[in-house]
Amino acid sequence: MRQEQRALRKHGLKLHWREMDVSAKKVAMDLISRIDVAHIVVVAAPMDPKRQERARAKCMERLLAELGDLGISAAFLESHTIAQRTGHATH
Repeated sequence: MRQEQRALRKHGLKLHWREMDVSAKKVAMDLISRIDVAHIVVVAAPMDPKRQERARAKCMERLLAELGDLGISAAFLESHTIAQRTGHATH
């Protein structure tokens, strides 16, 4: 499974959904579904690039509501640096 996941990454250490084509998204969903843990995936699509922050906020709102419904009371989230938020970060 790890080799399949590595093959999906074009560059860097992470998969970026918005940079994946339909075929890669299907492979990614298959890989995620085979991991023996509970999954919740929230996707804003289609998304207006000019309203990316709103889409992100709406996804977070939905994700936290779903987690709350499951009785989960804490979530650990990754944050972006200022450079990453402004698009000036290097990969």
